[in-house]
Amino acid sequence: MQPSTGIEYNREAASKVGRVNPGTVLPAAIRASAASQVAAIMRVAQGLRRILEEEVDLLNKDPLADISEITNSKTLYLLELSRMTRRMAELPVDQHVHGQIMELREALSLNGEALKVHLEASRSVSETIKKAIRDEESDGTYSVDR
Repeated sequence: MQPSTGIEYNREAASKVGRVNPGTVLPAAIRASAASQVAAIMRVAQGLRRILEEEVDLLNKDPLADISEITNSKTLYLLELSRMTRRMAELPVDQHVHGQIMELREALSLNGEALKVHLEASRSVSETIKKAIRDEESDGTYSVDR
């Protein structure tokens, strides 16, 4: 019997991509490498979650805030996480990883809602500015308010 690392290998998913045959016992070095890859993915996911929470906090304080710097950071985190998780089916999974991914999913959902409010506020301000410009440029000739 192998010593437990608290991580179970997803043999079914790995066998589908031709990496491991079902029933294969992985050497300790491979398990350790996989565990370090999962740890790296979790660090990136936690960083992304932190950025998402910062963005939501900022947008809750000021719906018209400039979020370009946060958006750039978020894009980089998402790109890195995407690259790292392409091989997730080959890596060990455990309840902690699953829990972290579910928390990240919730953070993404909250972030999406905050961005929607931000976009609606931006549209509203834009429409108000456009109306003010039209009113200022109009000489009243075709106005129905006469």
